[in-house]
Amino acid sequence: MTPEALRERVPVLVPGATLLAPEDSRGQVVLECSRAGAPGALETLRDHDELRCEMLTDLTVVDYLGRVPRFEVVYELHSLAQNHRIRVKVPVPEEEPV
Repeated sequence: MTPEALRERVPVLVPGATLLAPEDSRGQVVLECSRAGAPGALETLRDHDELRCEMLTDLTVVDYLGRVPRFEVVYELHSLAQNHRIRVKVPVPEEEPV
């Protein structure tokens, strides 16, 4: 599936996730979702037949000192079957970094 097709389908298939603008993502499909919605979104990205992101290639946390929310957990997902990548960003507040 092409990045353009993914940008159209992912918001429909992953409720609660916000698609970030392509110019902010260097052509990669990038989603943002809440902490509460992250488990369901990641599960859908892994299990849905059109997405099948079965490989977690990177997991990191970014510290944006001075920004609210301060932290952001970033999941880099790869579908070997579909040959596409999706980045999922989950904002985490400084007051409750869980």
